[in-house]
Formats: sequence, C-alpha cells, structure tokens
Amino acid sequence: MIPNLPRILVVDDIYGATRGDRNRDRESFCYRSGIADITGDISAERLRDPVVEGIFCSGQVQTGERLENDLAATLESIRRGFSQYPRWALLLLDLHFKAGRIVNGEVEGRDEDRDPHLYFGLQVLREIRKDEALVDLPVIILSSMDRTEVEAVFSGLSALDFCDKSILDRERMQKLLQDHGLIEDEKIIGHSLSLLTRLRDARRRARHGNDNILIVGETGTGKELLANYIHRWSGRTGEYVPLFTQGVPDTLIEDRLFGHEKGAFAGANTAVAGPAEQANGGTLFIDEFGDIPLSVQPKLLRLLDANIRETQRLGATKATKLDLQVVMATSRLGNLRREKISGDLLYRAKAEIAIELPPLRNRPEDIPILAELFLRRYEERLGAEHRTIPSETLEILKRHDWPGNVRDLERVIEHAVLDYKGIRVLSPQHLNIHKSTPFESSPSEEQGRDERIKAETTKVASSSKMEVLVLSDLLRSLVEFPYDRMPTADLIGSIGTARDAMARCLAGLLRQALVATSRPTPEKPEGEIYYSPAIHLLLGIQEQDKADWRTPRCADMVRYIVGISEDLREELLSDPVLRTAYEAATRLRRRK
Repeated sequence: MIPNLPRILVVDDIYGATRGDRNRDRESFCYRSGIADITGDISAERLRDPVVEGIFCSGQVQTGERLENDLAATLESIRRGFSQYPRWALLLLDLHFKAGRIVNGEVEGRDEDRDPHLYFGLQVLREIRKDEALVDLPVIILSSMDRTEVEAVFSGLSALDFCDKSILDRERMQKLLQDHGLIEDEKIIGHSLSLLTRLRDARRRARHGNDNILIVGETGTGKELLANYIHRWSGRTGEYVPLFTQGVPDTLIEDRLFGHEKGAFAGANTAVAGPAEQANGGTLFIDEFGDIPLSVQPKLLRLLDANIRETQRLGATKATKLDLQVVMATSRLGNLRREKISGDLLYRAKAEIAIELPPLRNRPEDIPILAELFLRRYEERLGAEHRTIPSETLEILKRHDWPGNVRDLERVIEHAVLDYKGIRVLSPQHLNIHKSTPFESSPSEEQGRDERIKAETTKVASSSKMEVLVLSDLLRSLVEFPYDRMPTADLIGSIGTARDAMARCLAGLLRQALVATSRPTPEKPEGEIYYSPAIHLLLGIQEQDKADWRTPRCADMVRYIVGISEDLREELLSDPVLRTAYEAATRLRRRK
C-alpha cells in the first residue's frame, strides 16, 4: 500500500553511538524491528523486506574523554529531516541518556541524568513542542526505563505512544506506523504535511471498522480516493460500494440507496438490493450525502446508527441488519448546516470530527510530483514525446490557486500534452490555466473560493461607501418628503445627482467583482479580467440559472453600468480594470 519505505529517526544514546566500525546493539534492534539502517556512519547489515528506513542519532557529542548530551545538535537533526522530503514519518525518542566521563570505553553516567524529571529525552521533547515547524512531528517514546513517574510529563507534551525498546518488533513497528506515522499512499499522491496528516486521521478512523466517517473538501480534492483508502485500511473483507447522489431526482434516491422488492412500484419486475446491502461486510460510500432528501433521512438515520445498522428495501415489510462501515462526503458542509439537513443526521455523520481534505493551493509542494504523474500518464496515453518541466513552469503551477484542485491540474496537463504532442519541454505558454475560473463548477462546491469571494465582496461596501451614502440620503429624503410637499430647491438637479451616485456605486461594485473573479495567467500574473463571472457574482446567479446569463447578456450589463451617466463615462473608464472589461464587452457586441 505504501509506494516508498517510510523514514524514521531514532534518537538513542546506545543505538546512535558510533564508537568503532560496528554497533551490535543497533544491528540487533534493526533486525528485530525491521529497520533498514541508512545512517551511513558505520557498517550496516542489509535486511530482507524491511518495514522502514532508519537514521540513528546519539543525541550526544564526545569531547576528549567526556560524552555530553547535545541538545542544539539533536534539535537541528530533527528539524532538518522534518523540513525536507523524505521527512521523518516517526521520531523514536529515548528517555535516559548516559553521559559523563569515559573510562575504559564505558560511560560512567551522572546522578542527575538518572532523575526521571531531568531525563534528556524529556528536554528534547519540550523543545520540540515549542517549535511551530515541528508541531506535526509524531513522537514515540522508546525506552526500557520505568514509565510510571514520567507518564504524565511525556503525555502532556503530546507524545503519541510508549514502546519498550526491548520488545519492539516488526509487527509493533508496523502498528506504530499505521496509527501515528506520516506515510504516503500509492493512489493518493503527495507528501505534504497537510495531506499526510489527513491520511493518518483516515487510518485511525478506519481501524474501528464500524464507524461513520464524513469527508469534507472542495471539488477535485480526492474525496472518493480517500473513501477507498479508508476501506483499504479498515481490514474489512466485504466490497467497497459507492453511491453518487448528484443529479439523481429526489424520488429515486431512496431506491438507489436501499433497493426495492419486486412489485414495489410500476416497472419493478425484479427485486434489487441497494448499495447499502451490497456493502454488507464492507464499506458504503455516499458521495454528496447532503443531497439526501428529507423524506429519506429517517431511514438513513437508522442505517447510520451503529447500534441498529439496518436497511429496508422499498416494498419490503421488514428491515435487514447490516455490518458495514459508512463513509460520506460533501463539498459544502457549511451550507448543509443551513439547508434542510436534519441535525440528527449531521450528528450521526460525525460532522464535528469530519476529515477535511486540503485544497491543492494549500499543498504546493505536491504539485511537481502530481504534474510529473499526469505528464507521463498522458504522454503514454496520447503517444506524445517525453518532456521535462522547467523551473519557471513549476513556479507558475505552484502559484496558481487551482479552483478545481487536482482534477483541474490534471486537465491542464492533459491539454498541454494533447496540444503539443511533439514538444519535449513543458513551457509556461502550454499551460491553459487562465480558463480555470471558479465559475466552471458549482460555487456551492467551492468553499475555499466562496470564502475569498466573500472577503472581496465585503470590500465593496467600503470602497463604494461614499456613493452608497449619497444615493441612500437622496432616497431617504424622497421618502421623508413626498413629491407634493418637497421644497422646490431640494428637487433642483436631483435626477443628475441620483444618476451619478448610482453610476459610481455600480461601477465600484463592478470593479470589485472584476478583481475578485480575476485569474493569474503566464501573460498576466496580476490577473486576467473576466466580466461574465463578475456579473454572475454581483447578481447572485446560481449554477442552474447561468444559461439565462450567457456572455452577450453579461456584456450588455457591463456596457449599461459604465454608460449610465454620459458625463461620468470617461472618468469611470480611466480605471484600467473597468476599461478592460468595457472594451471586451464592446468588442463582443460589435462582432454580434
């Protein structure tokens, strides 16, 4: 299941010692626990089928005839190996380090080092927990010392487990990796901390085998892949059965989920088991479970109750008990709390401890490996030339915010290979990323971009404040003084004032929306202007209504806003953002 051997760091005074050309204690420890020693400081035996690669550090420095604990050097080794790939999957940390004079090749030791509260291992652990760069480093205490007096100390410093070094074997090492390690997967590609910590969360939840697990993430982040990952690590022998609810009419979802008996409705000529039954003994995956209609939610609640776990086909007179794991996914958890979703359903889905997949823009270090993967895939599939990826191309890929996430990146790479099959260099000009706008997919599915757009929209009120106030004051005066009683002086020029205030107000709103929906391109890293998404944003156009608001109609709206006041048109067009949108809208209408 793991593409490369995980790499661990062992900080231990005995196993990390390098006096002489061999360390028999280390060799025995590695052989027993399945560690391939790649430290390179002394000769190491080669293991067949190792569990992990290990690097050993004594945590000490020898000066003359003395051996002293070296906190600074130890922390530097830990930081360096955790900040680069391949990073430590685990840190195995000893408690008691023997220091002092070396007499006849043996370290005498000191009384203070034997004090459990002064253990050097605890000093190292305290410093680790002060370092923000090491906050996600999984630490396992590896010691043969009695743990009783210091259990509260190392547990309070977020050590994840305690392991007696004398009994650590291959099976125990594999268990430590599964429960606590930052390990990669062969199908969910990436080695960023944000991804590896989510994979660890998924494995921990999967080991229960009978849990309800909710996965949250933007579209294209790999929610279905993670659901399959959970199934693989659950140890369940039954099938992994997915159910996709998007686009399925409410009246059919109950049948799709629970199945039906023969004669349950017109056309039900045979009995059909639903995915819930098919997943018995395995894992049921419900994609976008928020689409489950209210009428079906009570039956789903019984399926999600781990103490009940029953399903009932349409037309059946009794329910069937099941033994399965249920994994659900949604790209709009925030919206679900406001929609017609039962609070009990969210509670049973364990929404409060959902596993949130990070968007691709939050794990840029995974982009080079993903780009390489997609390049080779489509070069082979399309019979194209093998190509390299220059550093400037990688920088552009890493800076883009990828509204469609991994799926979006794959699309861009696929088109680059398709359009330039005979080229051996992936140039920035081949990246058609300016088409990746947040309006290619449902806004409700793009939570990350929703937050950014909300932030930009909030700026609108501030930037257009004066115009809004002028317009509001004028409208308020009309309400307070009806036309037949308003003083004549107050009416002089009121139409022009209202028109200009509205023109500036709408132009300010349009400009902010154009900025909020712009997208960086190789030619325009500051952002390419697209007026259709901006109009959709301002009008609150939903995905299902965009067919009524195509580009020509949006162009007309841009021209209307900028042209409300003939007197102000030149002033408004002095703004480069508004001018770009207006000229594009005008060109379109001329072509029409």
